[in-house]
Amino acid sequence: MGSPRGYGKLTFKGTRIPVATVLTYLAMGDSIADILQNWPRLQGPAIEEAVRFAARLVQKSYPMRKKAA
Repeated sequence: MGSPRGYGKLTFKGTRIPVATVLTYLAMGDSIADILQNWPRLQGPAIEEAVRFAARLVQKSYPMRKKAA
């Protein structure tokens, strides 16, 4: 992922494609292959990294609690 070049939004490196937009398409059911077809400048590993990045943000914001015994 690149720096925020898209009006303060996090974009994929070398593009103006917002990470949030791609994550939204994934959440709506599109596959990585669908996204790559629509945005051929993206790379599969970059999309996978964006998903891992989003997961880390969620884990940081909502840490898992230990289950009561």
